[in-house]
Amino acid sequence: MRKERSLTLDIARALMIVLVVIGHYDPVNAPNWYQTLLKFIYTFHMPVFLFVSGYVYIATKKEESYLSFLYKKVKRLLVPYYATSVILITIKLLTQGDMYVKNPVTARAYLEMLYLPVAGYFLWFVIALWWMFVIVPWFKTRMLRFVLFLISAVIAFVPFELTDVMCMNELKKMFVYFMCGVVIYDYKDVMAKAIAQLSRSIAIPIAFVLLEIFYFGYDVKWLGYLLPFMGIAFVVQLSNVLCSMAKGGLMKSLLYCSSASYIIYLFHTTFEGFAKSVLVKFGGLLPTNEYSFVIGALFVIIIGVLGPIIANEVLKRYSITRTLFGLK
Repeated sequence: MRKERSLTLDIARALMIVLVVIGHYDPVNAPNWYQTLLKFIYTFHMPVFLFVSGYVYIATKKEESYLSFLYKKVKRLLVPYYATSVILITIKLLTQGDMYVKNPVTARAYLEMLYLPVAGYFLWFVIALWWMFVIVPWFKTRMLRFVLFLISAVIAFVPFELTDVMCMNELKKMFVYFMCGVVIYDYKDVMAKAIAQLSRSIAIPIAFVLLEIFYFGYDVKWLGYLLPFMGIAFVVQLSNVLCSMAKGGLMKSLLYCSSASYIIYLFHTTFEGFAKSVLVKFGGLLPTNEYSFVIGALFVIIIGVLGPIIANEVLKRYSITRTLFGLK
C-alpha cells in the first residue's frame, strides 16, 4: 500500500510539473481558450505540489536533530536556489540586449536575489518551502500539527498581506496546502475508509468541474478558497487511476519526469526562453492563427520539459553539480 501511495504521488508530481511548464508559457497573442486553460491550471497546480511535499515530508520523517534536518534542507533548497539565481541572472544580463527578455534585470539583481526571487518569480516556491521546513519540525505530535494546519488556514484566508521579502507573502498563502498533506498522512488511519470510498467515486471530478465553472463562469469569488483543495483531491484521484492503468513506457516516462521535477522547475523557463527565441528567429514558426499557435506552444512546452530532463542527466554525473542543484 505504501508503494502504491508513493507511485500515486510521483505521478501527481509529474503531472503538476508539466502544468507548471504550460502555465509559464503565456504569450500575448494566446487565444482565449488557452488563457482559460492557464486560469484553470493556476487554481490548483502549486497547491498540489505543496500537498505532495507535506505528505512526503511526514511520511518519510526520520528521527534526527533539528540542525541536521535544516542542514539537509539548506543543501536541497537554498544552495540550488542561489546557484540557479546566479545562472538565470547572468543569462538575462548577457542576452537581454539582443533578444526579448520578459523580466529584464540589472547587476543589482545579484544582491537582490539574497532576499527576493528576482531571477524568476517562480522561484518563490523554493524559498517558501524552506520556511515551511523551518517551522513544521517544532510541532512534534500529530495533534500539534493539526493545530498548525488550522492556524495556517486562518492565516491563508484572512485578507492581509505580508512582505515579499524572503517570500513571506507566498508562505502565508501556501503553507496551508503543505500542512494539508501533513495532516492527511497523520490521520490516514482515521480517514482510510472515507478516502478509499472517495477515490472510487465520480463525485470528486464532477464537483471539481462544477466549482471551476461557477468560479469563472459566474464570478463566485469565494469558491477560490475551495478550488485548491478540490484540485488536490482530483489530481490524487486521477494519479491513482493512472497508477493502476499506466504500464511500460508511459509509467516510466511519468516516473522519470517526476524524478527530474526539481531540475525541470528550476530551469524550465530558461529552456522555454530558448525555444521562444527559435520561434522568433525562424519567423515562419511564429503563430499567426490557432493552428500555428498550437504547434508553437507544443514546441515551447516540450522543450521546457525535455531540456531540463536532459540537463538533469548531465548534472547528476558530477559531484559539484549535484551539490549546487540539490541532486542525490
